[in-house]
Parts: sequence; structure tokens; C-alpha cells
Amino acid sequence: MLTLTLLVLAGCATPNDPIDTSSVDACAGAPDLDGDGFSVCAGDCDDSNARLFPYDRDGTLDACGWQDINLGWAHSCAIDSAGEIVCWGIEDDSEYDFGQLDNIPQGTFSTISAGWAHSCALATDGTLACWGITGGDFDFGQVSATPTGTFTAVSVDGMHGCALRTSGEVACWGITEPNEQLEFGQVSLAPEGILSSTIAGHYHQCGLTPESTLYCWGRDSHGQITDTPSGVFADIGSGCRHNCAIDTVGAVSCWGVDDGEDSKDHGQVTTTPTSQVFAAISVGAYHNCALDSDGVISCWGSDEFGQLSDVPSGSFAKLYSGAFHSCALSHDGLASCWGQDTFGQVSGLDAL
Repeated sequence: MLTLTLLVLAGCATPNDPIDTSSVDACAGAPDLDGDGFSVCAGDCDDSNARLFPYDRDGTLDACGWQDINLGWAHSCAIDSAGEIVCWGIEDDSEYDFGQLDNIPQGTFSTISAGWAHSCALATDGTLACWGITGGDFDFGQVSATPTGTFTAVSVDGMHGCALRTSGEVACWGITEPNEQLEFGQVSLAPEGILSSTIAGHYHQCGLTPESTLYCWGRDSHGQITDTPSGVFADIGSGCRHNCAIDTVGAVSCWGVDDGEDSKDHGQVTTTPTSQVFAAISVGAYHNCALDSDGVISCWGSDEFGQLSDVPSGSFAKLYSGAFHSCALSHDGLASCWGQDTFGQVSGLDAL
């Protein structure tokens, strides 16, 4: 579900990268309210936000809005139309502020992943940049040990991160030292083979093989690893103590905490819908959301912060879940977020 796309922006084109500007030329003189160089007439999907405008995806200005969004625990991050990173949420020097909004890298990026205390993003040249926690009891190299090379995907969470090299090999970094409360092999048990995608849980990691089968490693306290289903799958998401995946016919399978007695069991496994066909899934700490074939969102599990009751209506193109909040991108690239907003990880988007 994470892909690396080389973006050539209209304002940065070279003679070898022609841009179709016919829609812009036809709208000469139309008001450009946010000063980003595009009017509504020229395809600006949000003429009140200079970060959002039409951008080149395949040689023409065929997309608009946010390129990517990803959600952590107390913060959220996105890549705007220019390929620049913006983050919002916790920034109050509290015990949960690890610098998630500090030292955000400059440059042009295509894919982003937000974790608990750090975030990482792939630049358009495939290199990896990470920022956030750089000291204290929970610093296990999530930022300082960022691997070098070129990559096609990245996913991070609590004390670790994993990325796929251009060869498909998995590179994981972060906690490796013995710690019975935090270290469960999420780095040391990473597979030596090839994966086509990867997604981080809080203390474990999962991915899809080139054959579209599932592979998971790390903490197995509730069967997150040993109960991984067999079969062929199209998408996967990982949470705190569970995982969910969509098979190639659109059916959802979830596994992990489901005993009804654990304080972290909110029905995120046992209330999985069985009568709908889904195209994409995102998994939070204790809730899940999925897009059906019409782009309509369904969520299940914990509703402590409105993760279920505040789901927006309409049709959406992409879906993301953090620990206790979620966001969805509409087909015109605009974002809707809901859920926990204790640190501004939802409402902060509106202030950008």
C-alpha cells in the first residue's frame, strides 16, 4: 500500500519533462485566492490553502491536494502538493512530546510514516529521512540509526521502523537490546527474504510477500504472529495487539487480542464485518477502518474518542489510522480527520 512515486512539479519542470498546462492557460485571469499559481478554474481543489494545488503525477497535472498522510499517536504528518512535509499535533513539552514536530526535513518527498515518537519519509530519490526522538529512556536509535540507501516503502511505530530497499529486502532499525517490556524481535527477527509491502504495529511488524501471502514477526502476546492467516491478500494493517488484512476478493480477516477479558480488547477482532467487500484497510491501536468498493468508510473496535461514531460520510480514495484517530483523503485530495484530538492531532490540520 506504500508506493514510491517520482513527482515532477509544475513549478520545477525541465525541458525534458513537459507539463500539460492547457487547463491553466485556458483560465488566464481567473482569481487565485491563495496565491499558489492555480485558480479553481485551473483545477485548484482548495483555493484557500496554498499547500494544495494541482501537481504532476504522470506528465500532466492530473492530481490535486495532499499527496500522502500518515498518523502517529499524538501527531500527524502529511506531504503537500509540492512534496513538502508538514506535521501537526503535540508540541507542548509534555511527557509525550519527543520532538515529533521538530527538525522536519526539507526537500521533496513522496511517502511518509508517523509513529509513536518519531516519523520517517521517503524523498523522491528514494533516500530515507527520519526525525523525532533523539534522547532519553525511549531513544533506541529510531532516528540516529536510520539506514542509508534507496527504498520504496517505510513504516514506523513505537521503538522501531522498517523499510523496503529497492531490491525488496527488509531493513529494520531501532530497539535491539534486551528489554522484556519493549523488545520483542521487531528488529532482530526481520525476514531475510523479499517483501512487497510492510506495515508497523506497536511492537511487531507485518508485510506482504511477492506471492501476496502474509508474513509477521515481533511480539506475539495475543497471537499477532502465530494466528496469521494463510491465503492470498491485497492489503494489511497492524495495530497494538492485532492485525487485519483484506484478501483478493475483498474479505477482511482480523486476528490478535479477542478474549473479551483483556482491557485492550475493544472488539477490534471479534466485530470485524463479514458481509462487505473492501478495497483498503487501516488499523489503529484498538480500532480499524476500511474502504469498501464505493469508497465508503466502515470502522469497528474502540469508539472511545469517536473513532466509529464520527466517521465522515461520502466516498474517499485513501484511508489512514493512527493510535486513536483516523483521516481519509477524498478523490480530489482533501483530508477529513476524526477521533482523539487531545494534542491537536485532528484539528491541527485545519490550521495549516
